[in-house]
Amino acid sequence: MVQSALGGEPSLDELVNLVADRVDIVLTEGFRGSGKPQVLVTRAALGADPDLERGEHLAIVSDQPPGVGAPCFDFAAASQLTDFLLAHFHLTAKGAQR
Repeated sequence: MVQSALGGEPSLDELVNLVADRVDIVLTEGFRGSGKPQVLVTRAALGADPDLERGEHLAIVSDQPPGVGAPCFDFAAASQLTDFLLAHFHLTAKGAQR
């Protein structure tokens, strides 16, 4: 667990700063109000996710296409989501074998 210099949980920016010199991309869970690009993960069985209405998602992972403008990926499509994220952030897979 990482503690903020001010005590409590660190902000997303604080966490990113811890690893920014060693990675090309940081994926986190939570931080919905951060204003950073987000991939929404939702399941139809849980009902409509209120965050779908915001339309601020880079992509959506769901078992049912939500019918919004963001690209939607099935839970089994991890490699396609990876390709999408790499292209979006203008990165290439280093040493990846697919």
